[in-house]
Amino acid sequence: MAAMLLASFTVVAGYWTSRATPGLDFYQVWAAAHAVRQQVVTDIYADPDCPAMRVAFIESPRESAASVRQRRAAAGTNSLGINSTPFMYAVLAPFVTDDYDRDFERYQLVASACGWIGVVVLSRLIGLEWLATLLIVALLGQWFEPFLAELAVANVNRIQLGLLAAYLLLRRVGRSVAAELGAGAILGAGLLFKPNLGFVALLLATSWVVGARWRTLVSHAIGATLGAAAAILYAAGFFGSFGCWITWRQRIADVVAGLDCPVTMGNFALSELLRSAVGVSIPWLGAIVPVTAVAIVLVLERVRPDASAGLFFVSERADEAQFRREVILVAIGAAVWVLSAGLAWSHYYVLMVPAMLYVVRSDPRSDGVLARLSLPYRAAAVAAWLMLSSLPSSLMDASPLVRSALLNSASTLLLLLLLRDLLKVREAIPAAPDR
Repeated sequence: MAAMLLASFTVVAGYWTSRATPGLDFYQVWAAAHAVRQQVVTDIYADPDCPAMRVAFIESPRESAASVRQRRAAAGTNSLGINSTPFMYAVLAPFVTDDYDRDFERYQLVASACGWIGVVVLSRLIGLEWLATLLIVALLGQWFEPFLAELAVANVNRIQLGLLAAYLLLRRVGRSVAAELGAGAILGAGLLFKPNLGFVALLLATSWVVGARWRTLVSHAIGATLGAAAAILYAAGFFGSFGCWITWRQRIADVVAGLDCPVTMGNFALSELLRSAVGVSIPWLGAIVPVTAVAIVLVLERVRPDASAGLFFVSERADEAQFRREVILVAIGAAVWVLSAGLAWSHYYVLMVPAMLYVVRSDPRSDGVLARLSLPYRAAAVAAWLMLSSLPSSLMDASPLVRSALLNSASTLLLLLLLRDLLKVREAIPAAPDR
């Protein structure tokens, strides 16, 4: 009961605290959706900082907005970073009216619900007991620095956490073709909501190919195609044409080509950390990290396909170790993106939560090989949690460079622990038929 009260207090307190922030990231989404509806400009991606957009959403609101929060948001916005996918703007458009205060509070409520439900679902799927789950909610809500940053800026990482939880929940509760189609649809739509989940899909697909799990691969591919098609159509309906996807792609290419955001400006990306700390510039880090991850998965996932496995073969029950493998791959995919991104604000590290939860598991019902976690493993997991918490910042005046080093060291450590777990899962799995 005490743990439940503590978790509930943390969730409610976090929501009420977030209501005091202007929500700079949400304001940019709010402005973009407004611009599309009101046809402020013909194409919001062509020049987001054109005079018409700046007057409508930066300069004029700073002086005349009825909402104090909106005036603060406009004052804190120097440039409208309209870089998100058309589908994201279309999905979040229902939260956009002429009342910024109400829109912001509704969005924070829904996004927080997605995030916390995602944490609880992931914890339970991994095997954490209710007491541990509730204590983790309290810890994340009070001391997990990326989550606190996410609440302050009102970004979409909590929604993505909920999407990952929904995907794994579908994978856990059903192994039918319909369930796999639904899981694939979540991945497909999720990729067009924000493409940073692409590494999750890539690693899962790699695992299924290597393991000759053809039915799972084909079902997911069909589901992802349907989910992506629905996302494209929905966004086109909101924007009024399919051209929004073309101009968005051009916008992203321009942003990537002109990206120059150092650690001192809050970009905690590993590539920027290396450049700022030791003067090492690795322009292909965004490709090296995922390619290396895929290569490692190819080695660790090597299994002899069962002779009876076929495109339409369905086994009678899901194997626990097989499901754990997919959980690990989802966590690795999220971690790979965080470590390979050229731009990584502190709230992006919310996507390390699946890895954080998995490394503190303790499930006596799981396979014996998986249940035995050594003292060095536990120590490494605790160290990663501490580095990702707000504790270092509270004990010292951490510079952006130190904060970046802590975030990336913790993420790298968690990735290494997950790779170790993937190897252990492989050892526990015999050659298995497709599901």
